[in-house]
Amino acid sequence: MCRVLFLVSLTTIAGCSGDSGFQIEKDKPFRIELGRGSGMHGLQTVRVDQDGTVTLARFKKFPNEWKKTQFSIKPITVAEIVKAVETSGVMKLDRHYTAEIWDGTQWVLWIKQGDREKSIYFDNKFPTEIESFAKELDRIVDAALPANVEWQDAAKPDRELWDSIR
Repeated sequence: MCRVLFLVSLTTIAGCSGDSGFQIEKDKPFRIELGRGSGMHGLQTVRVDQDGTVTLARFKKFPNEWKKTQFSIKPITVAEIVKAVETSGVMKLDRHYTAEIWDGTQWVLWIKQGDREKSIYFDNKFPTEIESFAKELDRIVDAALPANVEWQDAAKPDRELWDSIR
C-alpha cells in the first residue's frame, strides 16, 4: 500500500496571526487541510471535513499529473483529528515560518469553520507543533485508508490552500 503523505491547511481568523482563541466546534461544519510539497511543483494534500469526508491528492507522474481519492471516516476518527489539532498546539502558531532558503519544501495548514479560519505557511521551517500534528494526522488517516481505495485523475489540488495564506 502506498504511503499517504498529507498536507493540511488550518486557517485563523482572517488577519489574525497566532490567534489561539479559535477552537473548532465539533458539531458545526469545518475543514482541516494540510498540504506538503513545493511552490514550484505543488502540494500533495489531505482534507478532512466535519462530516467525515477525507480527500487525498497525490502526484501521479511528477510533477504535472495528479490523482485524487475520497473516502469516509467515522465520527470518532474525525474527533481524533480534532484532538490532534488541539493537543499539538498548531492553533497558537504564527501565520508564517521561513528559513530563508530559496529552494526546498513548503507546507500550508488551513483550518476553516464558518467565517473563522487559521492558515499557516511553512517555508523550510517546521516548528515542533506542525511536525507533531502532521505525524498524528498521517497515522490516523493511514489507519483509516481503505485497502481498495480508487484513485482518479485530477487537476492540481492546491489553489485554495495557496489562496488561504494570501
